[in-house]
Amino acid sequence: MDSFPDGYSVAGQWEVPQPVRPVSARASNPMLMAETTEELRKRPEIRKELERATGEERREKVETHGRDRFWFVLYVIVLAICAAGYFLIGAKLIPLPDAGIGIAQRILRGVALITVVLTVARAISCYGIGRIEDASTRFTLQRI
Repeated sequence: MDSFPDGYSVAGQWEVPQPVRPVSARASNPMLMAETTEELRKRPEIRKELERATGEERREKVETHGRDRFWFVLYVIVLAICAAGYFLIGAKLIPLPDAGIGIAQRILRGVALITVVLTVARAISCYGIGRIEDASTRFTLQRI
């Protein structure tokens, strides 16, 4: 019976496939494996899984850079200025017309809200994303 490359025979029946001989992979031979146990334990993904499997949790302190502290201090200063201005305008210590008081208070509330949002975003970036060990995941979350 002649057979075609697509597996059909001349009679239109499937041919029985022949058993395939297993091919030895380089990693299946312990003599050819380059990584030792200590080298494997140093890899971050394996270290993380070993810690998870043994149940021990390691709390690492997140390091913040000087520029991050600078931004947090700046945000606190802006919030303090907004709060002081809001109080001074509300107590009518700054002479403004009645229409100006409402507009000025709305502007100060808006600036304060934007500052709070930026502070939360910076905190998430520093303390939340900074704890992630996987570089590709951390990069992707920083891009979002």
